[in-house]
Amino acid sequence: MFRVLLVDDKEIFLRTIKRMPFFQKYRDRVQIAWTACSAAEALKILRGEPVDIVMTDIRMPMMSGIDLLKVIRKEGLCSCTILVSEYTEFSYAREGILYGAFDYIVKPLEDDTVTAAMNRALAFLQSLDAGQEIRESSADDLLRAILISDGKQFEEHLQRLQDLLKDRLQQVPPAGTVRYVQRLQSLILKSIAMDYAHIEKYLPLQMLFTLPAEIGDTDAEDAIAYLMKSIRFLHKKMALFQLDSENLQVRNIWYYTIGSSDEPCRLSETARRFFLNPSYLSSLFKKETGVSYKTFVQNLKMERARYLLAFSGKKNAEIAELLNFTDAEYFRKTFKASTGVSPARFDYEEYIRMTVD
Repeated sequence: MFRVLLVDDKEIFLRTIKRMPFFQKYRDRVQIAWTACSAAEALKILRGEPVDIVMTDIRMPMMSGIDLLKVIRKEGLCSCTILVSEYTEFSYAREGILYGAFDYIVKPLEDDTVTAAMNRALAFLQSLDAGQEIRESSADDLLRAILISDGKQFEEHLQRLQDLLKDRLQQVPPAGTVRYVQRLQSLILKSIAMDYAHIEKYLPLQMLFTLPAEIGDTDAEDAIAYLMKSIRFLHKKMALFQLDSENLQVRNIWYYTIGSSDEPCRLSETARRFFLNPSYLSSLFKKETGVSYKTFVQNLKMERARYLLAFSGKKNAEIAELLNFTDAEYFRKTFKASTGVSPARFDYEEYIRMTVD
């Protein structure tokens, strides 16, 4: 029996969730054991009871759902937390994944949405309990745990995935080992496309999660090694796109700019879009992110340029125009200053070297 804690300062949310068909239909598998009207109340429960799943709203007075997530992660109070957000907080909810949220759902709550989120959560918890088996349906959940971790935790998660894969492949006929890894890679790719759509244009995802032709049908060790290398590569690349600020204005600007790096992205235009004074935006952005808005835009454009030079087959002048540089020579100088290599000498091998080293 898995036990759930609901957290929201609005009683109507708690009543709505309790009445949803999923919790009636599967009451022999999952139970709403506790409700809390604040994050502080939730923490008291979490510190004294074995909670399996936390479902919490983001916006609450005094202590937000994101603040609650931070404490849960720091103290290891629960392994599965689901955020509930308004549509306008979508980027906020996505950022919650970086603080340890397992999933997020968007209001107004629908039966199908809640059912899907709970099924994913139960599959994830069951995979943790089993400890010896990777189910294809939970592959994306395992990847999330890896991508949101860092340092020692990242290495531990990655090693666990590798060990579980090897154990699982012992149960698969030799001729099917690589096909199994390929199916897992396909699920990972779909998961990334769903959860990290805003960074797809910066990363060679299809290449990363497609096995090279030289890996044969029975080369399980090589297939697993390639998958681990791809995940390490992706984890390192994603550092550019991670934001450690809770300021809603800055988060919205951050994600908007990531998605708009092919545009000029001038400070004045971005400020106008978000109804802010340019000087205020510049100061706020630097304070919350540690980099100036101009530097952030240039970093994004250079990352995009590296991707295009390595994988698109476009000429330097075409890339300069695509990224809204005034001319090809200015693009060349900017790129060389950023990477130490001229665009003419930058290729796939250089891209891999810079990321792996």
